[in-house]
Amino acid sequence: MSGNRLLLDTNILIYLSKQELKLEDFASEDDMLYISVITLMEAKG
Repeated sequence: MSGNRLLLDTNILIYLSKQELKLEDFASEDDMLYISVITLMEAKG
């Protein structure tokens, strides 16, 4: 398995949703992205 494992926090999700940050700026196609249950609940808010 190549790539990194990235755990995204609420701030990253907010910046991505507002298009203030691009996923390509910090993640590659080979990376695995994770979101915790707590982050998911906060983002659904």
